[in-house]
Amino acid sequence: MAVQLSVRHELRKSIFLFLLIVTCFLDSYAQSFPLVFKHLTREHGLPSNSISSTIQDDDGFMWFGTTEGLSRFDGYTFINFDITNAPVRHSMVTCLEKEEGERLIVGTSHGLFAFNLSTYRRSEEHTYT
Repeated sequence: MAVQLSVRHELRKSIFLFLLIVTCFLDSYAQSFPLVFKHLTREHGLPSNSISSTIQDDDGFMWFGTTEGLSRFDGYTFINFDITNAPVRHSMVTCLEKEEGERLIVGTSHGLFAFNLSTYRRSEEHTYT
């Protein structure tokens, strides 16, 4: 009985040591790839360098709320949207939230409105001030 416990103990110790070595190797391998960040600014097409909100839609586009409006980024270029038409006449986006379906809720300093992601237009029937 004591021999079986000793063998089990040695086996567990060997497995633990093997997993520890493998984990250390994988950890050092994963760290060998440098992270690359690209800082996007007005020079890249943003309407403002001050971003207040970011969200990704179901199609993979990144949406940015800035002090100067709403922008969509496809990984290469920005498309900026005019959101200053009535009834919410302010371009400073303070928050973004994705709803079910094709709507993005855009919060400004003067209210909320729904932005249709398929037509890229404001949904006037969903404006809250």
